[in-house]
Amino acid sequence: MQARLILQAAVNANDAIADGKLFAIDAIWIPSGSEPEDGRGKVFRHEQKDYDVAK
Repeated sequence: MQARLILQAAVNANDAIADGKLFAIDAIWIPSGSEPEDGRGKVFRHEQKDYDVAK
């Protein structure tokens, strides 16, 4: 539950750095409607792109 709250706070703040740090270095993330992303760096870049579009 705590991790979910931290993730939600990072998302609400459009903070891709904090968001990305929640994932392991070798994490695999499958965003809805997208291809799987492997690694913290790819997760960070995807989230940053989403936040930039939302601005």
